[in-house]
This record gives sequence, structure tokens and C-alpha cells, in this order.
Amino acid sequence: RPYITRKPGERYDINCLRPRFAKVPHTIVWGCFAGNKKGPLIIWNKKAHSNINTKSFLEHVYPTLRTF
Repeated sequence: RPYITRKPGERYDINCLRPRFAKVPHTIVWGCFAGNKKGPLIIWNKKAHSNINTKSFLEHVYPTLRTF
């Protein structure tokens, strides 16, 4: 967890604030590269495929990455 030190009066200074997001994005993106080769770009839509877990990763993501 990051800690921010600031002087009195800087409580709402834009340089001392960190954005907070109310909702987590519904898309996860994987990409890879090795040397000068670009691997596949895999897009996981949480609404369509639910949350990612070990089983779903091994069924849908890993085979694509493994062939690369």
C-alpha cells in the first residue's frame, strides 16, 4: 500500500491524490513477446466469460499462449 507524505495545506493538492475507481473494468487483456516476435493478444470479457480462474485460464488462455 503506497504512503504519501505531504505538507500541511496540501491535502487536496492534485499531486498528492491518487485516483480511485468505483468499478473494476470488465475486460482483461493479455499480450506477450519474446525477442523480436509478437505473441497473440487475448481479450477476456468478464461479462461474457465470467471471472478468470485457474480452470478457465487453462482452458481458454493457456493453449493460445502455449502455441506461441
